[in-house]
Amino acid sequence: MARSTGFVGRDMTSQKIITWVVTLLLTMSFATYASAYCSAPQASYIIAPTKPLVPYCINEYTNTHTCDSWTISSYNSDVDSYNDDVDEYIEYISDYVARTEEYVDCMINQLE
Repeated sequence: MARSTGFVGRDMTSQKIITWVVTLLLTMSFATYASAYCSAPQASYIIAPTKPLVPYCINEYTNTHTCDSWTISSYNSDVDSYNDDVDEYIEYISDYVARTEEYVDCMINQLE
């Protein structure tokens, strides 16, 4: 049984192999260029959290207070929220530092 031939007298199997090899080589070369690009980290302008104001009825020097329970409870809630905001801020800064380190490593690898 005769094989069908493509252009320039090559059989279809050889043509498919050549096409596959060329595609593979092109893909590998594009992957090399894509991995060589270093993306600088973008910092969003996140604002550091601010401490809640101490209620007027708390004397920080003598560590006493004349506040009602609602004021103390509200202040404690504000402090808890502040602590959560600080944790998120620290996580964001740590992530930014890690992305910056990756960028620096990428730039160094390009120089080698």
